[in-house]
Amino acid sequence: MIKFLTKQGIYSLAVMVGFVGCATDNSIGRGGVRAIPTPEQDAQPVRAQLPEAATNLPKAPSLTAIADPNLPRGDCGMVLWTLDVNRPIPVLRYVTGRNGDFNIDNVPHELVRLSVGGDSAFGIFPVQTFAAGTDIRVEVELQFGQGFDGGTYLERGVVTVNKPDAPSLVLPVAGLAGCRAK
Repeated sequence: MIKFLTKQGIYSLAVMVGFVGCATDNSIGRGGVRAIPTPEQDAQPVRAQLPEAATNLPKAPSLTAIADPNLPRGDCGMVLWTLDVNRPIPVLRYVTGRNGDFNIDNVPHELVRLSVGGDSAFGIFPVQTFAAGTDIRVEVELQFGQGFDGGTYLERGVVTVNKPDAPSLVLPVAGLAGCRAK
């Protein structure tokens, strides 16, 4: 679609072109070619200076691989994995009616289930809270995925580890819930 400019429109266009033409840019050289700044011309960023107290914060715990990710024969439960640098690693196992286990910074911890929420499958719930060590709370939230013979996939899971005097760890997980044959 073509529009014709009125006298007022032509005048406005001329004024805008005049303002644009008046703008100056020191990086434009001869012939209207923009000069490319060299590294020497680039300004260095001002470095952040943190107070010493900010650099001495406690380290968040990390979950490390458990030694045996298998459920005992004839038992039901769940096993959760997360991604390590290059591969998935098993980080939490819970056996229904018993206890579970996981490792914080390569130190094994027993898990005791404290509370549950939602509908269960194989003794596993979409929301579970566990106790471990001294005053450590482990919250597990997950979604049941596609089922298979003797189990179901656990998807979009999150494990939150709350340890006294340390930042909380929030870790994405996936896994399996089911029963192992005798």
